[in-house]
Amino acid sequence: MAIRPSSCPITLPDAISALPAGVFGDCSRLTSVHLPEQLQALGYLPRPTDQVMPDVGTFAGYHALKQLTLPPQLKMLGAHSFNSSGLATLTARDAGCENWSRTVTVAVSAFDHTAALLWLEKADVSGHVVARLGLPVARDKILAGDAKFGAILRVPVLFFTHPIPYFDQLARDAFRLDFSARMALARLEASAGLSPADRQWYCAVLVQYFDRAPQFMPCPPQQAYAELFRFLCRTDLLTASDVSTLLRMAGALALPAELISEMMEVRTRRFETITGFEDLELD
Repeated sequence: MAIRPSSCPITLPDAISALPAGVFGDCSRLTSVHLPEQLQALGYLPRPTDQVMPDVGTFAGYHALKQLTLPPQLKMLGAHSFNSSGLATLTARDAGCENWSRTVTVAVSAFDHTAALLWLEKADVSGHVVARLGLPVARDKILAGDAKFGAILRVPVLFFTHPIPYFDQLARDAFRLDFSARMALARLEASAGLSPADRQWYCAVLVQYFDRAPQFMPCPPQQAYAELFRFLCRTDLLTASDVSTLLRMAGALALPAELISEMMEVRTRRFETITGFEDLELD
């Protein structure tokens, strides 16, 4: 039986170890759900010959669901778990960092029709986010059989079975601005397992495509350039050459004078000993 709609958060009893299929189906006003620490399973895993309807998912059709944290004991996500839900951020708590400390079995269909899902987070048992992955806004437009980009569609399922650095390599191999740039934002912010080379590569991607920031920044388009510049400053990866590149792009885009002044101030403050010749490529 499905939970009755409510405008209040729900905290489930700690004794619950499994939630049946469809229990939160089509909730329209329920704002949030706190899952019990001992929860081990959502829904069920169908046999290959079973005919499974999309509405069997535990959170299927739960449009008001925006964020959910999975407890560290969870070991199974069943068929259509989040089908057509409004889930935007999914956080999974675990004792491991680069590798999962437990086996998590995920149904292939668990994340079907989850176009709203943009961020996957791995947190330690205390809830501190150690690694974050970014997903493209248009993930539902990718064809599963696409030789290059099909793996992007499977990222939410692979997230529970693959080490975090796998996705850094995927961001390179299946380069798409809507995926790779959002991965850069996610991985530079929560960077467990991120190599120095990948940190530099992600920074270079954000600098190179600064002029297309509104396409991938998670903020209103008019704020995208300023937010991306400030994000890059927080990474401490910017070089004098990078800032010069950003300034040239800002000028070409006719960005607000306030932002250009902010960029110039950063260049002066951080690179006051730079002569200006560093931007030249000398043989």
